[in-house]
Amino acid sequence: MSIRKIQEVKGSYYVYLLKDWCNKNNLKANSLVKLEELPDGSLVVKPHEKIIKEKSIFKINVENLDLKILKQIIKAVYAIGADIVEIKVGKNIKLFELTEFIIKILATLPGLEIVEEFKDGVKLQNTGLGFDLPVVIRKLFTTVYSMLSSLSEAVKNNDIKLAESIINRDTEVDRNYMIVERLSHLCVKNPFLLWGSNITIIDILHFNIAGKYIERIGDHIVGLAYELVEKGKLDGNISELIVSVISFYEKTNQIFFTKNFKEATPLLNQCEILEDNIKRIFSSIEDRMQVFHIRRIMRYCIDLAQIAYYQMLNKLAGTPIEL
Repeated sequence: MSIRKIQEVKGSYYVYLLKDWCNKNNLKANSLVKLEELPDGSLVVKPHEKIIKEKSIFKINVENLDLKILKQIIKAVYAIGADIVEIKVGKNIKLFELTEFIIKILATLPGLEIVEEFKDGVKLQNTGLGFDLPVVIRKLFTTVYSMLSSLSEAVKNNDIKLAESIINRDTEVDRNYMIVERLSHLCVKNPFLLWGSNITIIDILHFNIAGKYIERIGDHIVGLAYELVEKGKLDGNISELIVSVISFYEKTNQIFFTKNFKEATPLLNQCEILEDNIKRIFSSIEDRMQVFHIRRIMRYCIDLAQIAYYQMLNKLAGTPIEL
């Protein structure tokens, strides 16, 4: 134990850290530490590296194998940053059934793997997921753009095989969105992960919201692809609407990663045009399910454009905006 006197400089208080402790934890000038106040009033000082290495462990006891609920829990704890998930089962549950079910879930949860199997359960662990959230968002954008383009071609040519290939990409979109959710939660929980990058907590918020909109757009693209597979063709007006959405979506993608205000401004005017198109859809397309999917795609595109605009303006904070 060591006792230190509190010093004061210009109204701020400080104490010197133990030199041996700093050396042991490889702390130097400008190194980061976390100060955490405990309920008893004590102040804990944690080194940067130890903060990042802290593991989040969840334990799940399964007495009745409700697969739907178990799936929801596993996906949720993954999204909020679980490093280890320990699942124990009751005597009435066959372990091989649980394992087979979990393997299917893990296909959409990158980095989470079964690392141990016991007589009464399994242990899942994050085996590594590097932090590069902007790259994942770009991948989501481009994947769904590719799906939109393919859908346009499939609808135009009544191409069932192409529609089926679009449906098969649904898992890819879900998988990448789960990465966005997980990394977003981890960064909010532990801002030290952002140290050394140009990413802010506001960026994380925008990435998370944008990722959700893109994932939803992907869901409705798949919905229209299913409609094409089942019915052989879609309403002729759908093709024209998809073409307008593709152009709008592509510009939204560009704006999200730019700081050019003049390039972004026309996007807001196009939002109004898309809004008008949404209002006219009911009178031009008879199939209610097709209307539902194309309206949701257009609606989410508008929401996504607004987030892209906010993201662009956030990057311009403190600099003159030229009109």
